[in-house]
This record gives sequence, structure tokens and C-alpha cells, in this order.
Amino acid sequence: MGSDMKLTGLASGFDWQPIVDQLIELERTSVKRLEREKVGNNNKVSELGTLKSQLDTLKGAANALSDENLFQARKVSVDPSANSLFSATAEAGAITGDFGIKVHSKATKTIMSSENRTFSRLSGGLNLNDRLIDLPIQTKIS
Repeated sequence: MGSDMKLTGLASGFDWQPIVDQLIELERTSVKRLEREKVGNNNKVSELGTLKSQLDTLKGAANALSDENLFQARKVSVDPSANSLFSATAEAGAITGDFGIKVHSKATKTIMSSENRTFSRLSGGLNLNDRLIDLPIQTKIS
């Protein structure tokens, strides 16, 4: 029934099969050109996506440069040998330089109660305008 056997030009002496093949190939030329353009356009879209990503990164960096505190920012560090006795912060625009703290002695706890007050001065009460050295305590502040 169905045969793959073709006898072109047998009766007329004219081989028409190559001409038909060329016409079909000619019809496919525009399709192949469009497919090549599609591949090229897809590549361009991909490259444009990469460019957009890079431009977004650049925009973020430019916005960071416009921060008013960028060049006034300060970094503070504390010597680790301080055993966490100190902490430090610096606001934007603070004076720059190296600063040191020297501790001569640590403060001690003072308790104020009626036990430490002298009897003669107990009834006098506390005057908030007095200096610390004048407070009515047993041991004078020095």
C-alpha cells in the first residue's frame, strides 16, 4: 500500500524532486532565521538581566555614599586586657584619636545608716546643700 519508492521524472524525463526539495528549503529559510534571532534575543535578555543586577548593586553603593554620617562615622575599640571593665561608644563626628583611661583605685561601697552617724548630729537631719565632706557620717570622706 504505502511505498517509499519514488520515481521522479520517469515519465516526463524531468527530475522535479530536487526542485521541490529546494523550494521546501527556501520556505524553511525564514523559520531558521527567526529561530537564530530568537536565540540571539534570549542571550541579550540574559545579558540585560546581568546588567540590571550590576546597576542595582551600583545604585545601592551610591546610596550608601550619600549617607550623611558616612565620613563622620567613628569606630571604637577597647583593649581586651581591660577584662570587660570598660565599654566605649562614639557618635558620628566625635573627635578622633587614641584615648587612654588610667585607674588609680576602684571605688568601695559606702553604707549610710544610723549606725554610722554620731549621736550628736543624728537629730540634725541631712542638708542637701552640704558638701559630701560635711555629711554627718562616722568616718570622714577623704
